[in-house]
Amino acid sequence: RWNLHTPYRPNDNLKTPYIVLESMKNERNTARVIHTLTVTNDKFEYKLGRGHEADVRIINDISVSRAHMSINYKFGSFHLED
Repeated sequence: RWNLHTPYRPNDNLKTPYIVLESMKNERNTARVIHTLTVTNDKFEYKLGRGHEADVRIINDISVSRAHMSINYKFGSFHLED
């Protein structure tokens, strides 16, 4: 489970788009993992999964496949593809 946040940075004059992923673990009192994915001219797609080719590796969850999903930024918004 993930919380997705898509704010702009407070002092970002260029309004650089980014997305924040926060892991939502079921166990209480465990550390959460937060990833910030920033869109640039060269990088607008991020792959998530357990595989080594993933940009965001999720390693301690066997329910996540090697190439689990991707997050793309196109037409001014983020799109999640399973």
